Amino acid sequence: MKWTIWSKQELTEYVRTMFFQEFVSAGFTIKEEGKQWHLWEQNGTHWTVFIRSSRHRNYSFVTKQQTASSARWLVALAHFHSSQAEPDKFLFPDQAWNSSVYPLKSRDYEEGRSQPEWGIDLSARSYQALQPFRWDEVVRNNGVFYWP
Repeated sequence: MKWTIWSKQELTEYVRTMFFQEFVSAGFTIKEEGKQWHLWEQNGTHWTVFIRSSRHRNYSFVTKQQTASSARWLVALAHFHSSQAEPDKFLFPDQAWNSSVYPLKSRDYEEGRSQPEWGIDLSARSYQALQPFRWDEVVRNNGVFYWP
């Protein structure tokens, strides 16, 4: 598949374009301001969107500093694995981390080793627990999210 030979920059651009088109097709209003995205549901709810991609099984995250200025935020994750042509798509709202849903991680590193982060474990063991956050489960083409 093409994604296996793409550079990180090419993969990132593909995923950003893919999610932009997916959100618009599903009835959401979206505005891109540099690397920051703002999205509105049909009911007027505003979200800041963080786009992430992952190849194979690993760990994806956003720093807590990035999310600190947003009242509502979500992570749109495209996960490429094995020989699939298209990625598995997931959406994680901020409140999923507040309720400690496995395999979502809240990491606060001591002594400044790394910035505190909200993470997603994409290991084979944890993959089943991510299924309620699949794109098809939370987006139903009417511009409103349906969170588990």
